[in-house]
Amino acid sequence: MHTLSEIQQFLAGLKLGAAQAHGNLTRFPLLGDGPEGHDYVLLDEGLDRQLAQVTEVSEAGRVPELAFENVSDAEILLVDGDELVGAPSVRTCG
Repeated sequence: MHTLSEIQQFLAGLKLGAAQAHGNLTRFPLLGDGPEGHDYVLLDEGLDRQLAQVTEVSEAGRVPELAFENVSDAEILLVDGDELVGAPSVRTCG
């Protein structure tokens, strides 16, 4: 787990890259001096490899609230917009 000061230091080292456009969408990459590559797995892979568990927050269940637990040493990236549908054996991530 990273400390707040480590995160702030990392964010301070980011630079805005050149705009990349396709149609009516333009994105600006964030560039840093950190190590190349990524040491994380995405949510769907983490669930498939049983590195994490997603459960209801209560017996009755409360939509849209779920509990996420990383039960491994791997870093798992949850992307805003990932969607879990149905029972634990029926899920869609994307």
